[in-house]
Amino acid sequence: MLVAFEGIDGAGKTTQRRLLEVQARRQGLRVASLSFPRYGETVFGRCVAAYLRGDFGPLETVPPRSAALLFAGDRLESLDLLRRLASECDLLLLDRYVASNLAHQGARLDGAERAAFLRWLAHLEYEVFALPRPTLTLYLRLPVAVASSLLATRAQQRRSDARDIHEENSAYLARCAEVYEQLASAQADGPWEIVSCVDEQERLRSPEEIQEEAWSLLERYRTI
Repeated sequence: MLVAFEGIDGAGKTTQRRLLEVQARRQGLRVASLSFPRYGETVFGRCVAAYLRGDFGPLETVPPRSAALLFAGDRLESLDLLRRLASECDLLLLDRYVASNLAHQGARLDGAERAAFLRWLAHLEYEVFALPRPTLTLYLRLPVAVASSLLATRAQQRRSDARDIHEENSAYLARCAEVYEQLASAQADGPWEIVSCVDEQERLRSPEEIQEEAWSLLERYRTI
C-alpha cells in the first residue's frame, strides 16, 4: 500500500505519518516512509527550499506552473527510490505527495484556469513522470483559523533564516484548503478519506485520537 498524508500547513501530517509508522511496525508490517519535498536530497529539493525562502521572489510573482515543476521534479528525481521502497515494503507512507502540489499551486488560480492547471499537473506527475498513484490519501482536515494560530507559534520558534512563503499568508492558506476540499470531493487520482483534526467544538483532537482513526481507515483498505 502507498498511503499519502495530505492537508494544509499545520495539519500534523508529519506527526501522523510517524505515529502510523510505529503502529504498523507493531502489527508486524514492513514499513517505509518518505517526506516531500526532499530538501537536502535532490537537486530539485534544494530549488524548492530556495523558492520557499523567497529567493525567487514573492509568492505572487512566481508563476504557478514554474513552482509546480520544482516540486514535481523533486518527486521525479526520487522515483527510483519510491519504486524500490514500494517493492520492498507492505506499507509506504508519504508525508505530502502529488496532491500537495495540486493544492498549493492550484490555490493561486480560479475557475476554468484552475481546472485546466489541475488536469495538466496530474497528467505531468502521474502520466509523463509515471509516479505511482496512492492506494489511499488521508486528508487531515484542519480549520484555517486553527492552522494559522499553530503556524504563527511555529514561526516564532523557527530560525530567522527558515522562511516559508506558503505559510506566511492566511488567505493563501484558505485557498489551499479550498482546493484540498475539491480534490477530496472528487476522489482525485484514487480514494480519499477525511480525518478531522478538531472535534465538533473545533478543539484540537489529540494526535493519538487522530492516529487511531487513521489506522482504522488504513485497515479497512488493507482488507479490500
